[in-house]
Amino acid sequence: MIFVKKTDGQVLTAANLNDNQSFVLSSLLAHALDGATITNQDNIKLDLFASDTATEQSNMIYNATNDNYECFDSAPSGNDPFWVIVSATSADTTGWSGASIKLMSTGKWMVYATAGTYEVNRAQVIGALFNSASGYAVTKFTTITAIQTNDSRDIGKKAQYAARGSAAGTSDGTFAATSGNEDVSSWSNLYAVTNGAQWSIPVGEVRNDINNTTNNEIGTDTSADETDNPADCEIVVGNGTYSGSASVIILSAETISWAGAVALTTDIDFLVDYSIPVFTTAGDLLSCYIITSGTTITTAEDVAIINSLSTADATSTVSYEVSFDDGSTWVAITNKALTEVSSAGTSMKFKMTITRTDATKIDTLNGYAAYYSS
Repeated sequence: MIFVKKTDGQVLTAANLNDNQSFVLSSLLAHALDGATITNQDNIKLDLFASDTATEQSNMIYNATNDNYECFDSAPSGNDPFWVIVSATSADTTGWSGASIKLMSTGKWMVYATAGTYEVNRAQVIGALFNSASGYAVTKFTTITAIQTNDSRDIGKKAQYAARGSAAGTSDGTFAATSGNEDVSSWSNLYAVTNGAQWSIPVGEVRNDINNTTNNEIGTDTSADETDNPADCEIVVGNGTYSGSASVIILSAETISWAGAVALTTDIDFLVDYSIPVFTTAGDLLSCYIITSGTTITTAEDVAIINSLSTADATSTVSYEVSFDDGSTWVAITNKALTEVSSAGTSMKFKMTITRTDATKIDTLNGYAAYYSS
């Protein structure tokens, strides 16, 4: 963009005029994006994403530490967030603990955690969805048709929950098959009175072991306990005199049948008992977007300019659309360029889309300022 200068007698074209206005307005918006106070300016919208303000998002997650929206990473690691996308008829979004939930678009919710390492975040989401202490939050959804994830370990897995009460003794689990069941994950919570308790998968490989204490590993990183194609598993609590309690969440492609000296008090196969489908892949993560919160306008407007902050890889592109009718009609708009919209209205929203060629890259939307008029 350039600022066009004319001398007397030269013609200022419409394009020249639009360029000049775009230059001035985008500079004003850049001033706002630097954190300047603009409360005395009319017709300006500023959002530096200090909170999660998007009304809709796809393949993006809000990062409260960095105040931005990040495209999903297809190769998560380190402190990356963990998320699953649940497709369902409806959802109760109240009373969640251990993980957060947000509506992404009609019939799709994201359940996610961001505060820990990737493995801790994964454990917290699984715990929130399938642990009794969280009320089996996966049952807060009505008619789930899909649970999608980008973690290859979980693809094709279903969740199972086993718990037993105060009787001392052994509960033995047997897997239906011993092939095609790699990367079986488990998280256990053990309590023992005066004696010990153990969770083993397979039998002989102790994953949680306590004595006269309690150890709750649900919601913690147990990735080191993952195992391929186990034939069996075992819960041991106390002995003939002393007792305790135990519970475990298991992600497995195979069904577990339980027997042994002590019967389970709770045995849930979420696929069989609640029709919760197995995890499937989230698919294409190359396109990600947010739709901003709406700005109510007193009189119908049809001209807008946006100045957006983003951090995108050189192989990614960022595009923008504006709507003055609350998202019913979208018109493409160029960043920092004044655009006239054919459908005027009184509720302005922006859609910001990042299109990628490599879903392992870090691409973010960091804030925007906009000016609107008629």
